[in-house]
Amino acid sequence: MTGRHPMNFHTYGTATLTMPDLTHALSVRLGVTFIERDSHYRGTYLTATLANGTRIDIQPNAIPGDEPDDDLYAPGQPEATLLILTTEPDHDNELHRHLAAIEGLNHLDENTAQTHRSTLARVPALGFFE
Repeated sequence: MTGRHPMNFHTYGTATLTMPDLTHALSVRLGVTFIERDSHYRGTYLTATLANGTRIDIQPNAIPGDEPDDDLYAPGQPEATLLILTTEPDHDNELHRHLAAIEGLNHLDENTAQTHRSTLARVPALGFFE
């Protein structure tokens, strides 16, 4: 059955943690393995999918480009050098408890959007689409 289902999108940011530190903390807490991806638009980022279908991406806040000053995915949070983006078919309280327990990681944004179950599209407010 095809239909529209709410998707939950959360953005977390950090100015103090490195990508390896954040990846290790999440891997240990969640028991997942992150896969490195490279995108012309997003740069190098890491992605993992939980058993419940939740997708977690770790990426730089800066959008790679040719200009000396990079644009930001989260322009209201210029101090955040790294972002965690979650795409959840259902709100995942356990995931957010784990993320909240990581020192130096801050919850920046939450959105819910109606989308087709087979489409994992970021809302335009975050500045990109999957």
